[in-house]
Amino acid sequence: MPGDVIVVVLFIIVFGCAAFFSGVVYLIGCVLAGAARCFTRFLRGPHEMPPQPVKAKLVVGMICTRPQCRRVEYRKGARYCGQCGAELGPVD
Repeated sequence: MPGDVIVVVLFIIVFGCAAFFSGVVYLIGCVLAGAARCFTRFLRGPHEMPPQPVKAKLVVGMICTRPQCRRVEYRKGARYCGQCGAELGPVD
C-alpha cells in the first residue's frame, strides 16, 4: 500500500513537470512567432490604403406626428405609423 502512494506522487510530479515545460516551450514559440511576424511586416513596408474609407449609409427614419405615439419608423417607403396608423413626418 505505501508503494502505491509513492507511485501516484511520482506520476503526478512527472506529468506536472512535463505539462509545465510544454507550456514554457509553447510560450517561447508564440513569442518568437510574434517577433517574426513583426519583423516580416517591417521588411514588407507600408500597406497600400484605399483612396477613401467606405462610408456607411445613414438610415433616416420617419416619426409619427401624433404626440402620444411619436414612434420612429425605419421601413423603406413607410407613410403611416405601424403602431397607431397616423401619418409620418420627418425626424426633427
